[in-house]
Amino acid sequence: MVLNFWFVVAKELTAIVERLQECLGLEDLKHDYEDTWEWITATNKTEELDFNISRKHDCGKGDYKEPVRVMVRKNDGQITDETIAELGVRMARCLETKVFYGQVRFLSGDQLEFIEQKEYWR
Repeated sequence: MVLNFWFVVAKELTAIVERLQECLGLEDLKHDYEDTWEWITATNKTEELDFNISRKHDCGKGDYKEPVRVMVRKNDGQITDETIAELGVRMARCLETKVFYGQVRFLSGDQLEFIEQKEYWR
């Protein structure tokens, strides 16, 4: 099971992840990018969670109009509703912005559709 969170923050992805690193207990960060997407993968070993944090970029600079997507996967596959809510609230407080949870559908090319199911605010 993959959880999808997203938010819009006008900062570079590396700066966003620096803030999330402490509040989500992220370790083993790996940063990469290609023509359209920039992403950082990380783990939280204590809670056994894997994170993939990504956003479109524009010539090496983040496209601040685009949502930052945070995909979360648990090693044993079991994630409770309480864990989902806790992650959403932790990110919202840490980044001081609304964080959304729901489904993300691929449309075509590099286009995604974000279908909100829940909203978290500090």
